[in-house]
Amino acid sequence: MLVNILERKDSMNTKEAKKLIENKLPEKRFKHSLRVADTAVKLAEIYDGDKSKAELAGILHDYCKYDDLGKMYQIVRQYELGNDLLSYGSEILHGPVCAAIMEHEYGINDEEVLMAIKYHTTGRQQMTKTEKLIFIADKLNYYVNQFKNKSKNKIMPKNPSKS
Repeated sequence: MLVNILERKDSMNTKEAKKLIENKLPEKRFKHSLRVADTAVKLAEIYDGDKSKAELAGILHDYCKYDDLGKMYQIVRQYELGNDLLSYGSEILHGPVCAAIMEHEYGINDEEVLMAIKYHTTGRQQMTKTEKLIFIADKLNYYVNQFKNKSKNKIMPKNPSKS
């Protein structure tokens, strides 16, 4: 039986992670994930965090973002993630589901990376530094993108009146 090489490893490097998400995510989400990873690394440099963990978690955090909700519910049951998760939609659920898939199907066993992926949408009490870096990097990229889109759509008058 052929087994995916990534499934047999204890971990995944960033090159493999980038290839994994590039093959699955739409281009816009792929680029978002790379920006989150870059931002998380920059924040890790400033706040003395683990840059490699921040980068890997940033790359992978939205791997399940567009998975079918029914499939996500199956993963919740399969890996016994907790029946309370069955009341959530994909906006929240993709984090815990992604963490489970990364652990069980791709062999990522770094608890900080997995927790950063799991809680990147909701946060939680007593977050590790890596969790905080991914949570903040994801939110920053969302709001920066919103600001850019609004700025592009504004029509500036040629001669604004002086007040």
